[in-house]
Amino acid sequence: MRFLISAVIAAITILPAFSAPASLLDIQRYSGKKTGKYIVMLKPDATKSSVLKSMRGTATHKWDIINGFGGVFTAEESEALQSHANVKSITEDSYVTVSVT
Repeated sequence: MRFLISAVIAAITILPAFSAPASLLDIQRYSGKKTGKYIVMLKPDATKSSVLKSMRGTATHKWDIINGFGGVFTAEESEALQSHANVKSITEDSYVTVSVT
């Protein structure tokens, strides 16, 4: 009986370490000419400084009107953003043109 209880406790504590990693947030991509930058929107209670500090990245743009920032990020920084709990969305920045007819 002790062995069974020990085995169950071991399974409960060890198995989560071998489970699949959390899924990464998809980066929204658009067709057209790209800037090479990304726009990161944060959840309402998140702070830009805490997210940037945790991923060890820097932003080229920080906005006050929206809770987010923009920048050029390495593959490692992008993956850290995609898996960060306080990131709401990541969008590939691109050029937008308007034509009047």
